[in-house]
Amino acid sequence: PNNPTLYDPLKHFDYTKTRQERLLKELKNAGVISKKEYKKAVKQKIKLDIKEKKDAYPDYTTYVNDEFTKLVSSSEGFDERLKKAKTKEEKKKIEKELSNRITALLTKGVKIYTALDPAMQNRVVQQVNSKLPYEGVQGGAVVINHQTHQIVAMSGGKYYKKYNFNLAYQAYRQPGSSIKPLLDYGPYIEETGATAGSMIDASRFCSRDYCPNNYNEKTYGTVSLKTAFKYSYNTPAVRMLNQIGVQKGFSYLKPFGFDKIVQRDYRLPAALGGFTDGFSPLEMADAYTTFANNGSYTANHAITKVTDLKGKTLFKWKDKPKQVFSIRTNNQMRTLLSAVVKEGTGKKANFGGGYRGGKTGTSNDFRDLWFVGLTDVYTMSVWVGKEAKGNVEFLHNTAPQLLIWKGTLQNAY
Repeated sequence: PNNPTLYDPLKHFDYTKTRQERLLKELKNAGVISKKEYKKAVKQKIKLDIKEKKDAYPDYTTYVNDEFTKLVSSSEGFDERLKKAKTKEEKKKIEKELSNRITALLTKGVKIYTALDPAMQNRVVQQVNSKLPYEGVQGGAVVINHQTHQIVAMSGGKYYKKYNFNLAYQAYRQPGSSIKPLLDYGPYIEETGATAGSMIDASRFCSRDYCPNNYNEKTYGTVSLKTAFKYSYNTPAVRMLNQIGVQKGFSYLKPFGFDKIVQRDYRLPAALGGFTDGFSPLEMADAYTTFANNGSYTANHAITKVTDLKGKTLFKWKDKPKQVFSIRTNNQMRTLLSAVVKEGTGKKANFGGGYRGGKTGTSNDFRDLWFVGLTDVYTMSVWVGKEAKGNVEFLHNTAPQLLIWKGTLQNAY
């Protein structure tokens, strides 16, 4: 209809009634209806058949709204302009222009096509809701089909409501040991030619005043990379980053475009997940898809395309793959990741059939529990913790992050 906002009967009933009478008058004047029919129709009470809008997948659609803005920004050059902006005023002006552009597109009408998998979405939401019955404990999760590079499901938190703070992509948390494959082991194997069977010192380590401990302050001698990785020993990981150099290690993170990495993160504690702000579950799942694609990284998205109302494609992601690790290094990493699930700290996530691999992560003082892992088709990350960043050590043994991962993916085949 003409001007649907103005003649919305829920918001402007008077305008709707006036328009009804005008149209009926034109029908009478044109001889389509009689004067008697006109008088009867004008007096007829308007009854509205109102259907409630359903937000069946609020976690996912909230993210899609944000990704739509990013897609337009990337496609129409707003990204580049924002990078080049020299003042806050200039940046605000560009952001307002982008906001107006988004409003104009939505007002005109677009169709946004996504990779949502309803069955997977329902499963991940159900798992987060059911596996975290504890007061104040929250969780976020993201599932990516790494074969198609598409985000297929996510949980923004327990009993998530649309447009609330979304823990799947808006919460940045300390990654703990889940960063080790990306920052320590992958780069170390790539730079030194090591294998899963290569030996590494797991005894005490000190660099100036930084002396990290292994879990429960245990000390070990020389162990294989596989042993150090599957049991998540800390000192070998720090030694690896120290040996190749912090700058070199961080250079391997650049292709992933992590939002919150800053210059002061470039130090040895980062080897164990010590960052200023941290990473979101979406970022971690996105980066781990590299291990499912022979060491090659391609950005993953929820939106497959955006068209106008006639079906003409207006926007589409145009990401190019980047080779982060060699195939040789990637194969070694897949061996390590698999050992975690089969024999190590991630055993509770294991289920039969096909490839299973991943890495657990626990931040200082048990504030964050992570598991990021992959199967033959999917890469999934799970974060569990308190929104106010409290201690969740009481969950260490039950490991709900592993159970959520397993419960979501074991019925996906």
